[in-house]
Amino acid sequence: GKADKALAEQHKGPRLTKASPGPSGSQGMRRDSSQQLAFEGTTDTGYEPPDVAMAAGPNQIVAASNGVVNTLDKTGKLLGSQTFTAFFAPLSAYNTWFIYDPVVTYDSYLGRFWLITAARNASPAGSVILIALSNASDPSPAGWTFWGLDFTYDGNNKTNNWCDYPHIGYDTQAIY
Repeated sequence: GKADKALAEQHKGPRLTKASPGPSGSQGMRRDSSQQLAFEGTTDTGYEPPDVAMAAGPNQIVAASNGVVNTLDKTGKLLGSQTFTAFFAPLSAYNTWFIYDPVVTYDSYLGRFWLITAARNASPAGSVILIALSNASDPSPAGWTFWGLDFTYDGNNKTNNWCDYPHIGYDTQAIY
């Protein structure tokens, strides 16, 4: 409506529009006919809701949605795409768990990307936060380091609680 148009007019940056596949079916960043930046992040993974997340570093972009994480360069070239199961494979204890709710941020203090997800298992009951930290400001090809934090404990007591919708904050002193 009118409010949406007023907000759009106040927006000083490039307008994001969905990129259509190119002649070879490739997707990514392109300039549309009005020379505005267009960007296609991740394709539909079939999860509802998709829970999309994206962060830009100096040279690369990390985009995630339920089920997949992509790394792209700033021209839109896809550098890597993995399912969550493959991406978090170094944490093999969780390879059969349901991994969901990605959050991606670029930490300008460290010069690295953080990717956080929740994961849960029905039997035996389990719930963890999976954390990935890129090894450099360009995660492709530098790779990632991984951690899993058990969220089923309430103090020293094991429960059937599970986490949902994780987030991350940071400053010069710590990660929250």
